[in-house]
Amino acid sequence: MNRYFRALAEVASTLPFRLPEIVAKLLLYRVRHGMGPEVFFLFDLHNRPRTSWSAYTGPDLGVMREINTSGGDFILTHDKLITSEKLAEASVSHAPIAAVAGRNTSKHSCSSSWNLLHNPEQIALFLDSPDCPNELFCKPARGLRGIGALLATREGAQWSVDSQLMDRDTFANHLLDQSNDYGLLMQPKMVNHPSIRLLTGNTGLSTLRVVTAVIDGEATIVTATQKLMGGNSLGDGFLNGSGGNLIAPIETTSGKLDSAYGKRLESQFLLDRF
Repeated sequence: MNRYFRALAEVASTLPFRLPEIVAKLLLYRVRHGMGPEVFFLFDLHNRPRTSWSAYTGPDLGVMREINTSGGDFILTHDKLITSEKLAEASVSHAPIAAVAGRNTSKHSCSSSWNLLHNPEQIALFLDSPDCPNELFCKPARGLRGIGALLATREGAQWSVDSQLMDRDTFANHLLDQSNDYGLLMQPKMVNHPSIRLLTGNTGLSTLRVVTAVIDGEATIVTATQKLMGGNSLGDGFLNGSGGNLIAPIETTSGKLDSAYGKRLESQFLLDRF
């Protein structure tokens, strides 16, 4: 119940004139769909007609979650190394991968063309090689929401990692410690295009998500969103607005950004329009 009291307290402080209406809608949503205030306010359902609610919580959402699954596993979207292989096969540009640390290829096979590093000695040799960028962005090959991502910058014979200096061997062991069976992707740091930088700064890479569907043999854009960096995180994951980042719908025919959505520091449930 505390979640409901906190959510309605936010409504009372920001939309007091709508409090009775939103209380009624929130209770109706709970009865009809069995979901709490987090999903209700995440999808802005207090501003949407009740006839549309099932599209955000019912069978349609379940269908979306089944895309790209095999045996319950989101192979393409969860294993970023396999995603990169598929993109390369289709001649689609993608972020380069300089090396992969700690991949267990007996459990999770991949192309032999990757620079696979299995122990600290191999990682240390790579860090000293001309193939290693001076700024490394590393992330788990299977990971979500930017968890486990790190940025490392070469400073002479040492590496600066999260404001901590490490020598080469310490950094090599640290990278192996961060990996799991899927491996840790080691990539050159990429920066935002100058036009995007005007919107979002350059603390991290801000990405555009385009969702497509193949209908009668033709690829159709279903929806598109621009993720905008608003916090100090390395990733642009929205995280329900909790990390300070914003998300803005895009009008797919014109490419124009609509209003962005996010949360202010004092908000736990309500999204604000920016």
